[in-house]
Amino acid sequence: MTLTANAVKLPFGLSPSQIDALDLIADRALAQMAHMIWEANHRPDHAATDPKVGGHPAACASSLHLTTAMHMVARAPQDFWCGKPHMAPLDHALHYQMGFFRNADGSWMDDDTMEGVMHRLRKFSQNGEAVFQSYHAASDPDSWRILPSGTVGIPPVNSGYLALAWDYLVDHGAEEKRDIHFWSLLGDSEFREGSLMEAITDFAERELNNVTWIVDYNRQSLDGTRITNNQVFSGTDADRIRRTMEANGWEVLELDHGRRRQAAFAGPGGKALRGVFENGLTDYEFQGLLWKRDAKLIRKAVKRIDSKAVKAIEGLSDEDVLSLFADVGGHDMVLILEAYAAARVAKKPTLVLAHTIKGLGLESYAQPGNHSSVPSEE
Repeated sequence: MTLTANAVKLPFGLSPSQIDALDLIADRALAQMAHMIWEANHRPDHAATDPKVGGHPAACASSLHLTTAMHMVARAPQDFWCGKPHMAPLDHALHYQMGFFRNADGSWMDDDTMEGVMHRLRKFSQNGEAVFQSYHAASDPDSWRILPSGTVGIPPVNSGYLALAWDYLVDHGAEEKRDIHFWSLLGDSEFREGSLMEAITDFAERELNNVTWIVDYNRQSLDGTRITNNQVFSGTDADRIRRTMEANGWEVLELDHGRRRQAAFAGPGGKALRGVFENGLTDYEFQGLLWKRDAKLIRKAVKRIDSKAVKAIEGLSDEDVLSLFADVGGHDMVLILEAYAAARVAKKPTLVLAHTIKGLGLESYAQPGNHSSVPSEE
């Protein structure tokens, strides 16, 4: 199913001003994450024999709103979290804003100590001071209730079997039943890992309704835009993912359109415009138009695919056309939180299929091969 925002009641009882605040928090986390990675790649003490630091700011950016909504609102203290390895710096930036860094003895760090850690991404600890690795690690000062994610495809499976183990303890009287949820954010390319395919049926059969996987569907992998066989899949890779999970007993919540698009769909030419987005554009073509950010090219593509859809955009400025085209659900804070609230009370394991933009807010916005691109100093 595709979620549609409720215009009257916001999720988690939030107010419109609180939603605005969450977007500002996300903006700050984006800046802090980008600086962490830039600094790690421009250290004054860099030696020729030091390992490459790299970093994945574009992959962090596509997860920006999904992760902000999770940490700031949806995730309860007792929940477990597994994030895709390439978005670890974003996790750190959000935990830093919340003051959730701990010393090795379990005590909370003070502000100065926390800030120091933020400047030590991929440094080597000299005197026992805390440092961050490239991916989530058990040694990170914010690693509590987080499953380390260095092995692609394994942590989401681990989270499901951890949920099963918890159910076992509850069923046998070793633990009291509590509202514990197991959240995992994974990339769309990661979703092709064989370990995931082996686990999805098992989780549904065992009715693990406290397991939610969130797919950051940004249509790009390590080297560029993924080109899938739309004819064989009878649609995009998102269609394949959705059908696979539904066939294996999962609830699927798809965040494909933001609220701006949803409003346009309700107007003249809106039904045709929805068809352009959902059936007319391949992921490759959509990604290319995002990258170019050329309203004239978008207008031509819409007219070529379905001339009836032109009515939905003909009165818009070029800036509004670009904004509408990029209005994917995975960056709409309200829709994301609605999905998380629905997942928490679902009767089945849940997949949130969130359409996003890789490199959102960065110089590498939707660029091919932007996976390890480091932002400039500016």
